[in-house]
Amino acid sequence: MLSSVSGIGIYRNWNSDGPVMPEVYESAYLTKDSSQRWDFKTNTPDIVSIALGTNDLSDGDGIKKRLPFDSSLFVSNYIKFLKTVYSHYPKTQVVLLSSPMLDGQKAKLLFNCLIAVKEEVTLSVPGIKPIVLYRFKPMQPKGCSYHPSKEDHQVLADELEGVFKELVGS
Repeated sequence: MLSSVSGIGIYRNWNSDGPVMPEVYESAYLTKDSSQRWDFKTNTPDIVSIALGTNDLSDGDGIKKRLPFDSSLFVSNYIKFLKTVYSHYPKTQVVLLSSPMLDGQKAKLLFNCLIAVKEEVTLSVPGIKPIVLYRFKPMQPKGCSYHPSKEDHQVLADELEGVFKELVGS
């Protein structure tokens, strides 16, 4: 199952003040105003992979004023979000994914933030499986509005397939 929202971040979105992923994660429709909550007992995933950070690190559209990226705020919100994930799926394998759309300093900054998240959650959430970090190869997405195309998604899936198979033992 895939749950995603274009433009959403862990503490700030691409170019809007709308709700961020931690605010909509428990909603059945990934919206803040939805009264219908997701039933986390319906399915228990073997793996929860999370790819957040591209939008937090973006420069936006260049028109709307945007403060510089705040790594402390990013890390603290990500830690809180992972604790929410573990509250619903305490035995799942979590994989934190880098962003294939970032390169250079932004890619390094995101990965360093993910390392900090992994270290803190590992220390503060007892009994979890070791968190896995995965660094995608950089790509220039060919889809619309800086999103990966269908072919780009296949490249990403092919990259992850072996990692996921190894984690579930198949």
